[in-house]
Amino acid sequence: MQQSGPEKDHIKKRIGAVITVVTGLFMLLYFYGAPIKAPCETFFATGGDGLKDYYTTSYYIQHDTSYSHSAVMNYPHGEHIMFTGSQPSHSVVLKFINDHIAGLGEYTVGIINMAMLLSLLAGMVFIYLLFVHFRLNYLYSAIASVGIALLSPQLARMGGHFSLSYVFVIPAVLYLLAIFHQKPGVWKSVIMGLFMLWAIGVHVYMLGFYSFLVLLYWIYLFFSRPSVISPPKKLLHFSLQFALPLFLFLLFSALTDSVTDRTTQPWGFLYYKAYPESVLLPIDMPYGAFIRNIKDFGYIDWEGRAFVGLVAATCFLIMFVLFFVRLFNRQYINALKPANDNVILNVFFWISVIALLYSFGVPFVFGLERLVDFIGPLRQMRGIARFSWIFFYVLNIYVFWKIWCLKDYLRKPYWKALVVAALAVLYMDAFYNAGFWSATVNNRLPAIADRENRLPENQWVHSIDTDKFQAVLPVPYYHVGSENIWIEPRGGIDMYASVVSWKTGLPSMGVMLSRTSLSQTLINCELVWEAYRKPAILEMLEKDKDILIVALNESQIPSPQKQLLEISTRLFDAGYYSLYRLDPDSLLIYYESLYEQVRSAFEEKELYGHNGYYTTSHEKDFIATDFPDYGQDLYYFVPGSRSLGFGSWECLIDEQVPGSEAEGEYVLSFWIEGVHTDLFLRTQMIIELSDNYGNIYDHTLTDLFRNIVAVDGNWVLIEKTISVKSPGDRVKCLLRNRLLKNMNYTYDQVMFRAAETDVYREGNGWLMRNNRFYVMGEHGGGDGGGILTPQTAGSDHID
Repeated sequence: MQQSGPEKDHIKKRIGAVITVVTGLFMLLYFYGAPIKAPCETFFATGGDGLKDYYTTSYYIQHDTSYSHSAVMNYPHGEHIMFTGSQPSHSVVLKFINDHIAGLGEYTVGIINMAMLLSLLAGMVFIYLLFVHFRLNYLYSAIASVGIALLSPQLARMGGHFSLSYVFVIPAVLYLLAIFHQKPGVWKSVIMGLFMLWAIGVHVYMLGFYSFLVLLYWIYLFFSRPSVISPPKKLLHFSLQFALPLFLFLLFSALTDSVTDRTTQPWGFLYYKAYPESVLLPIDMPYGAFIRNIKDFGYIDWEGRAFVGLVAATCFLIMFVLFFVRLFNRQYINALKPANDNVILNVFFWISVIALLYSFGVPFVFGLERLVDFIGPLRQMRGIARFSWIFFYVLNIYVFWKIWCLKDYLRKPYWKALVVAALAVLYMDAFYNAGFWSATVNNRLPAIADRENRLPENQWVHSIDTDKFQAVLPVPYYHVGSENIWIEPRGGIDMYASVVSWKTGLPSMGVMLSRTSLSQTLINCELVWEAYRKPAILEMLEKDKDILIVALNESQIPSPQKQLLEISTRLFDAGYYSLYRLDPDSLLIYYESLYEQVRSAFEEKELYGHNGYYTTSHEKDFIATDFPDYGQDLYYFVPGSRSLGFGSWECLIDEQVPGSEAEGEYVLSFWIEGVHTDLFLRTQMIIELSDNYGNIYDHTLTDLFRNIVAVDGNWVLIEKTISVKSPGDRVKCLLRNRLLKNMNYTYDQVMFRAAETDVYREGNGWLMRNNRFYVMGEHGGGDGGGILTPQTAGSDHID
């Protein structure tokens, strides 16, 4: 019996789907054969965000007791699961299986790896489904879909940003919108809503891509005429596709996340952007080397690189010219319909162009940076270059759709030659892209893969009783995620601390998370900054358990953290790092003895008096002021301070360098109030040194958070060491915060001293050394720290 046309087409579509899957599997084996053969022993990343995602996911599945909160890092606070990078949409299910069905702990790395690789295969399938939905030949659709997926810029994310590597997400949203547009149905809207919930649980940027496509599609649909959907049904479908899933997510967040001081403005919104040349020029392709010889593209961050392919880029430039030709000829409708009567593809195309312009930073790059304050949750997605991915998929789908449609306009031999040439060039680009990125993900981490702990560097596991410890403290300490303070990991400490935490199940006090609470950040960092007031974290630690320090075996450890090692007991040398036991009681004793230590040094040293101050230098090689004549109600320690605005550069000090020699290193320090205000520590600071003739020979631009020494209540001590050339030079310090233009700040206790000179000042029950004020008998800071009231502070002046 001869099959009918529709049945025959259906069979062809199935055959095309099989060809797509088989070809895709072959490509996966070709490019990712090694990881596929050993998925649980292969690490797509050995550091940074990638290693962090392996670690946080594995820890959550094996050790956490809550489904919404993880203790993996930021001890003792922990973090909401949405901010750990562990892909809750997957890890929650895996945790349930691990807890109630079968253990998955040793397979976590392999599951994450295979999820990324299978997403590439799924991306090929959804692109294929879009092509056949647009009535293209099944074989052509299969070949083109595999090539487009292999060219995807998301392959680069497999080496670090795992949750952003799911190639199928954007094509899936496009396909769901296309079939909904063809024939609206409630079940299709329900599927889209469930897909949105899944996307939110993978990564917030997946929500961004989904929202961009769906919201702009519905804006078009609400204003399109005529419409086959009545207004009430439009509202129903929009609610199911977007409003209801968003409400459920916000409700879940409100019920499970108690943190209220996450940053409102992550850094880098206009830094991580794409450029026309990073999207349309083959600057990273071998045949594009000549372009790099003509121009330096170093200004383009790797986040902004999303080359659409030579075929798509060439066609887009032709379209760009034709668009303006049609406008010039007043063919406005034709200009706005690049896909002719394919309505949904026209809609997709213009949505992708809007997404592309947004990825370039439009309109903010036109001197309208302040508009960022009015885009709401979108500014949390600082990697705006990633929105160019929408353009990548839509443009390639459109271009290969258009090439097939040219069979109605070109002579058959020319059209076939065009099809073959286009596919050949596509695969040339795709093979280079997939080959380059697949070569970066075949890595090994023997220390983690060694589950039996037989390697020499893992022998510490057999000699450490983890029940006696409460957490892991990395030294040098790192804390990344608050968007207010950046303490980057160095020397591989993030990997070693993760290994120890991974194998022991102990949470880490280090942080590599997202949008971490500002108050929690300050509490944790206070322990590793210079010892000053008793840290609040000491009251949060378990009293009967020690801290397991993981410290690099190197000399580049900050002095305050070296002090932690000096009061700890060394347990094991693992080669690159050592393990120490730190008793919380020894920490408490150390902090309570600070005043006595400073008092002892003050009494033992030979000091010289200088107008109420005492120094180790016979001459006055320092400047110090507490602004007693200003009489501010808000001040640090003794009455007097100054208040200025952040709106423009304001000068804190502009003085001649003190001392007759005035050559060598000097230290500038001051106290400034407002450390608990979001974005405050991103205040910029300029320090200038100029000679006798006013010529500036040193200009340092830095941020407050890079120069924090100690915190006391809402005050923070900023300190910077600089090198002075000769006597008579001048030092100038200015502050500005473009993010807090309408805010005033208060600063106090400005000191500029020769680095080799200790400066003391004594008062009633307190002793100052080098701008640190130590209080006799003090056992903690509290809200006010060492800040005295005007009434009690009045008697502390030294005449």
